[in-house]
Amino acid sequence: MCRLFVFNSATNTSKDPALDAQKFKLGHVIEVLEDGQFGGNEVEGKNATGLFQVVEIPGVPAAKYYYLLSSDPILNPLAPKTTYPRLRINVLDVTTLKIQAPPDPTTGIVVAPSEKAVTDLVAVVQPVPIATVIGDNPLVIG
Repeated sequence: MCRLFVFNSATNTSKDPALDAQKFKLGHVIEVLEDGQFGGNEVEGKNATGLFQVVEIPGVPAAKYYYLLSSDPILNPLAPKTTYPRLRINVLDVTTLKIQAPPDPTTGIVVAPSEKAVTDLVAVVQPVPIATVIGDNPLVIG
């Protein structure tokens, strides 16, 4: 069984688009663990904050979902960029998943009905373009 820890808050934003692109968003997978591995008290223990949703996928090794942890590489910080680097490239629609498989009332854990149910709810996060100022006028964007 695979365990996903998914960010479960829609309020983690910044007015600065460069900073905002580097913040965890609703549906970003924070950690992928094998069955039985404990995620920590803040995630699933008695001090759980509710910022994370634990999703268990029966019969699937964790390695199959490691791709959900990938982010945009920052190869050369001085090179010109056209988009802000994303903290996570993929997002899991955890809201829809919780409708399909409601969380256990005592543990709060969502047990996915199938591997396909999870895979079908993964989408690519669209990058945010960086506005390019043309000339000396910051109001003219290209």
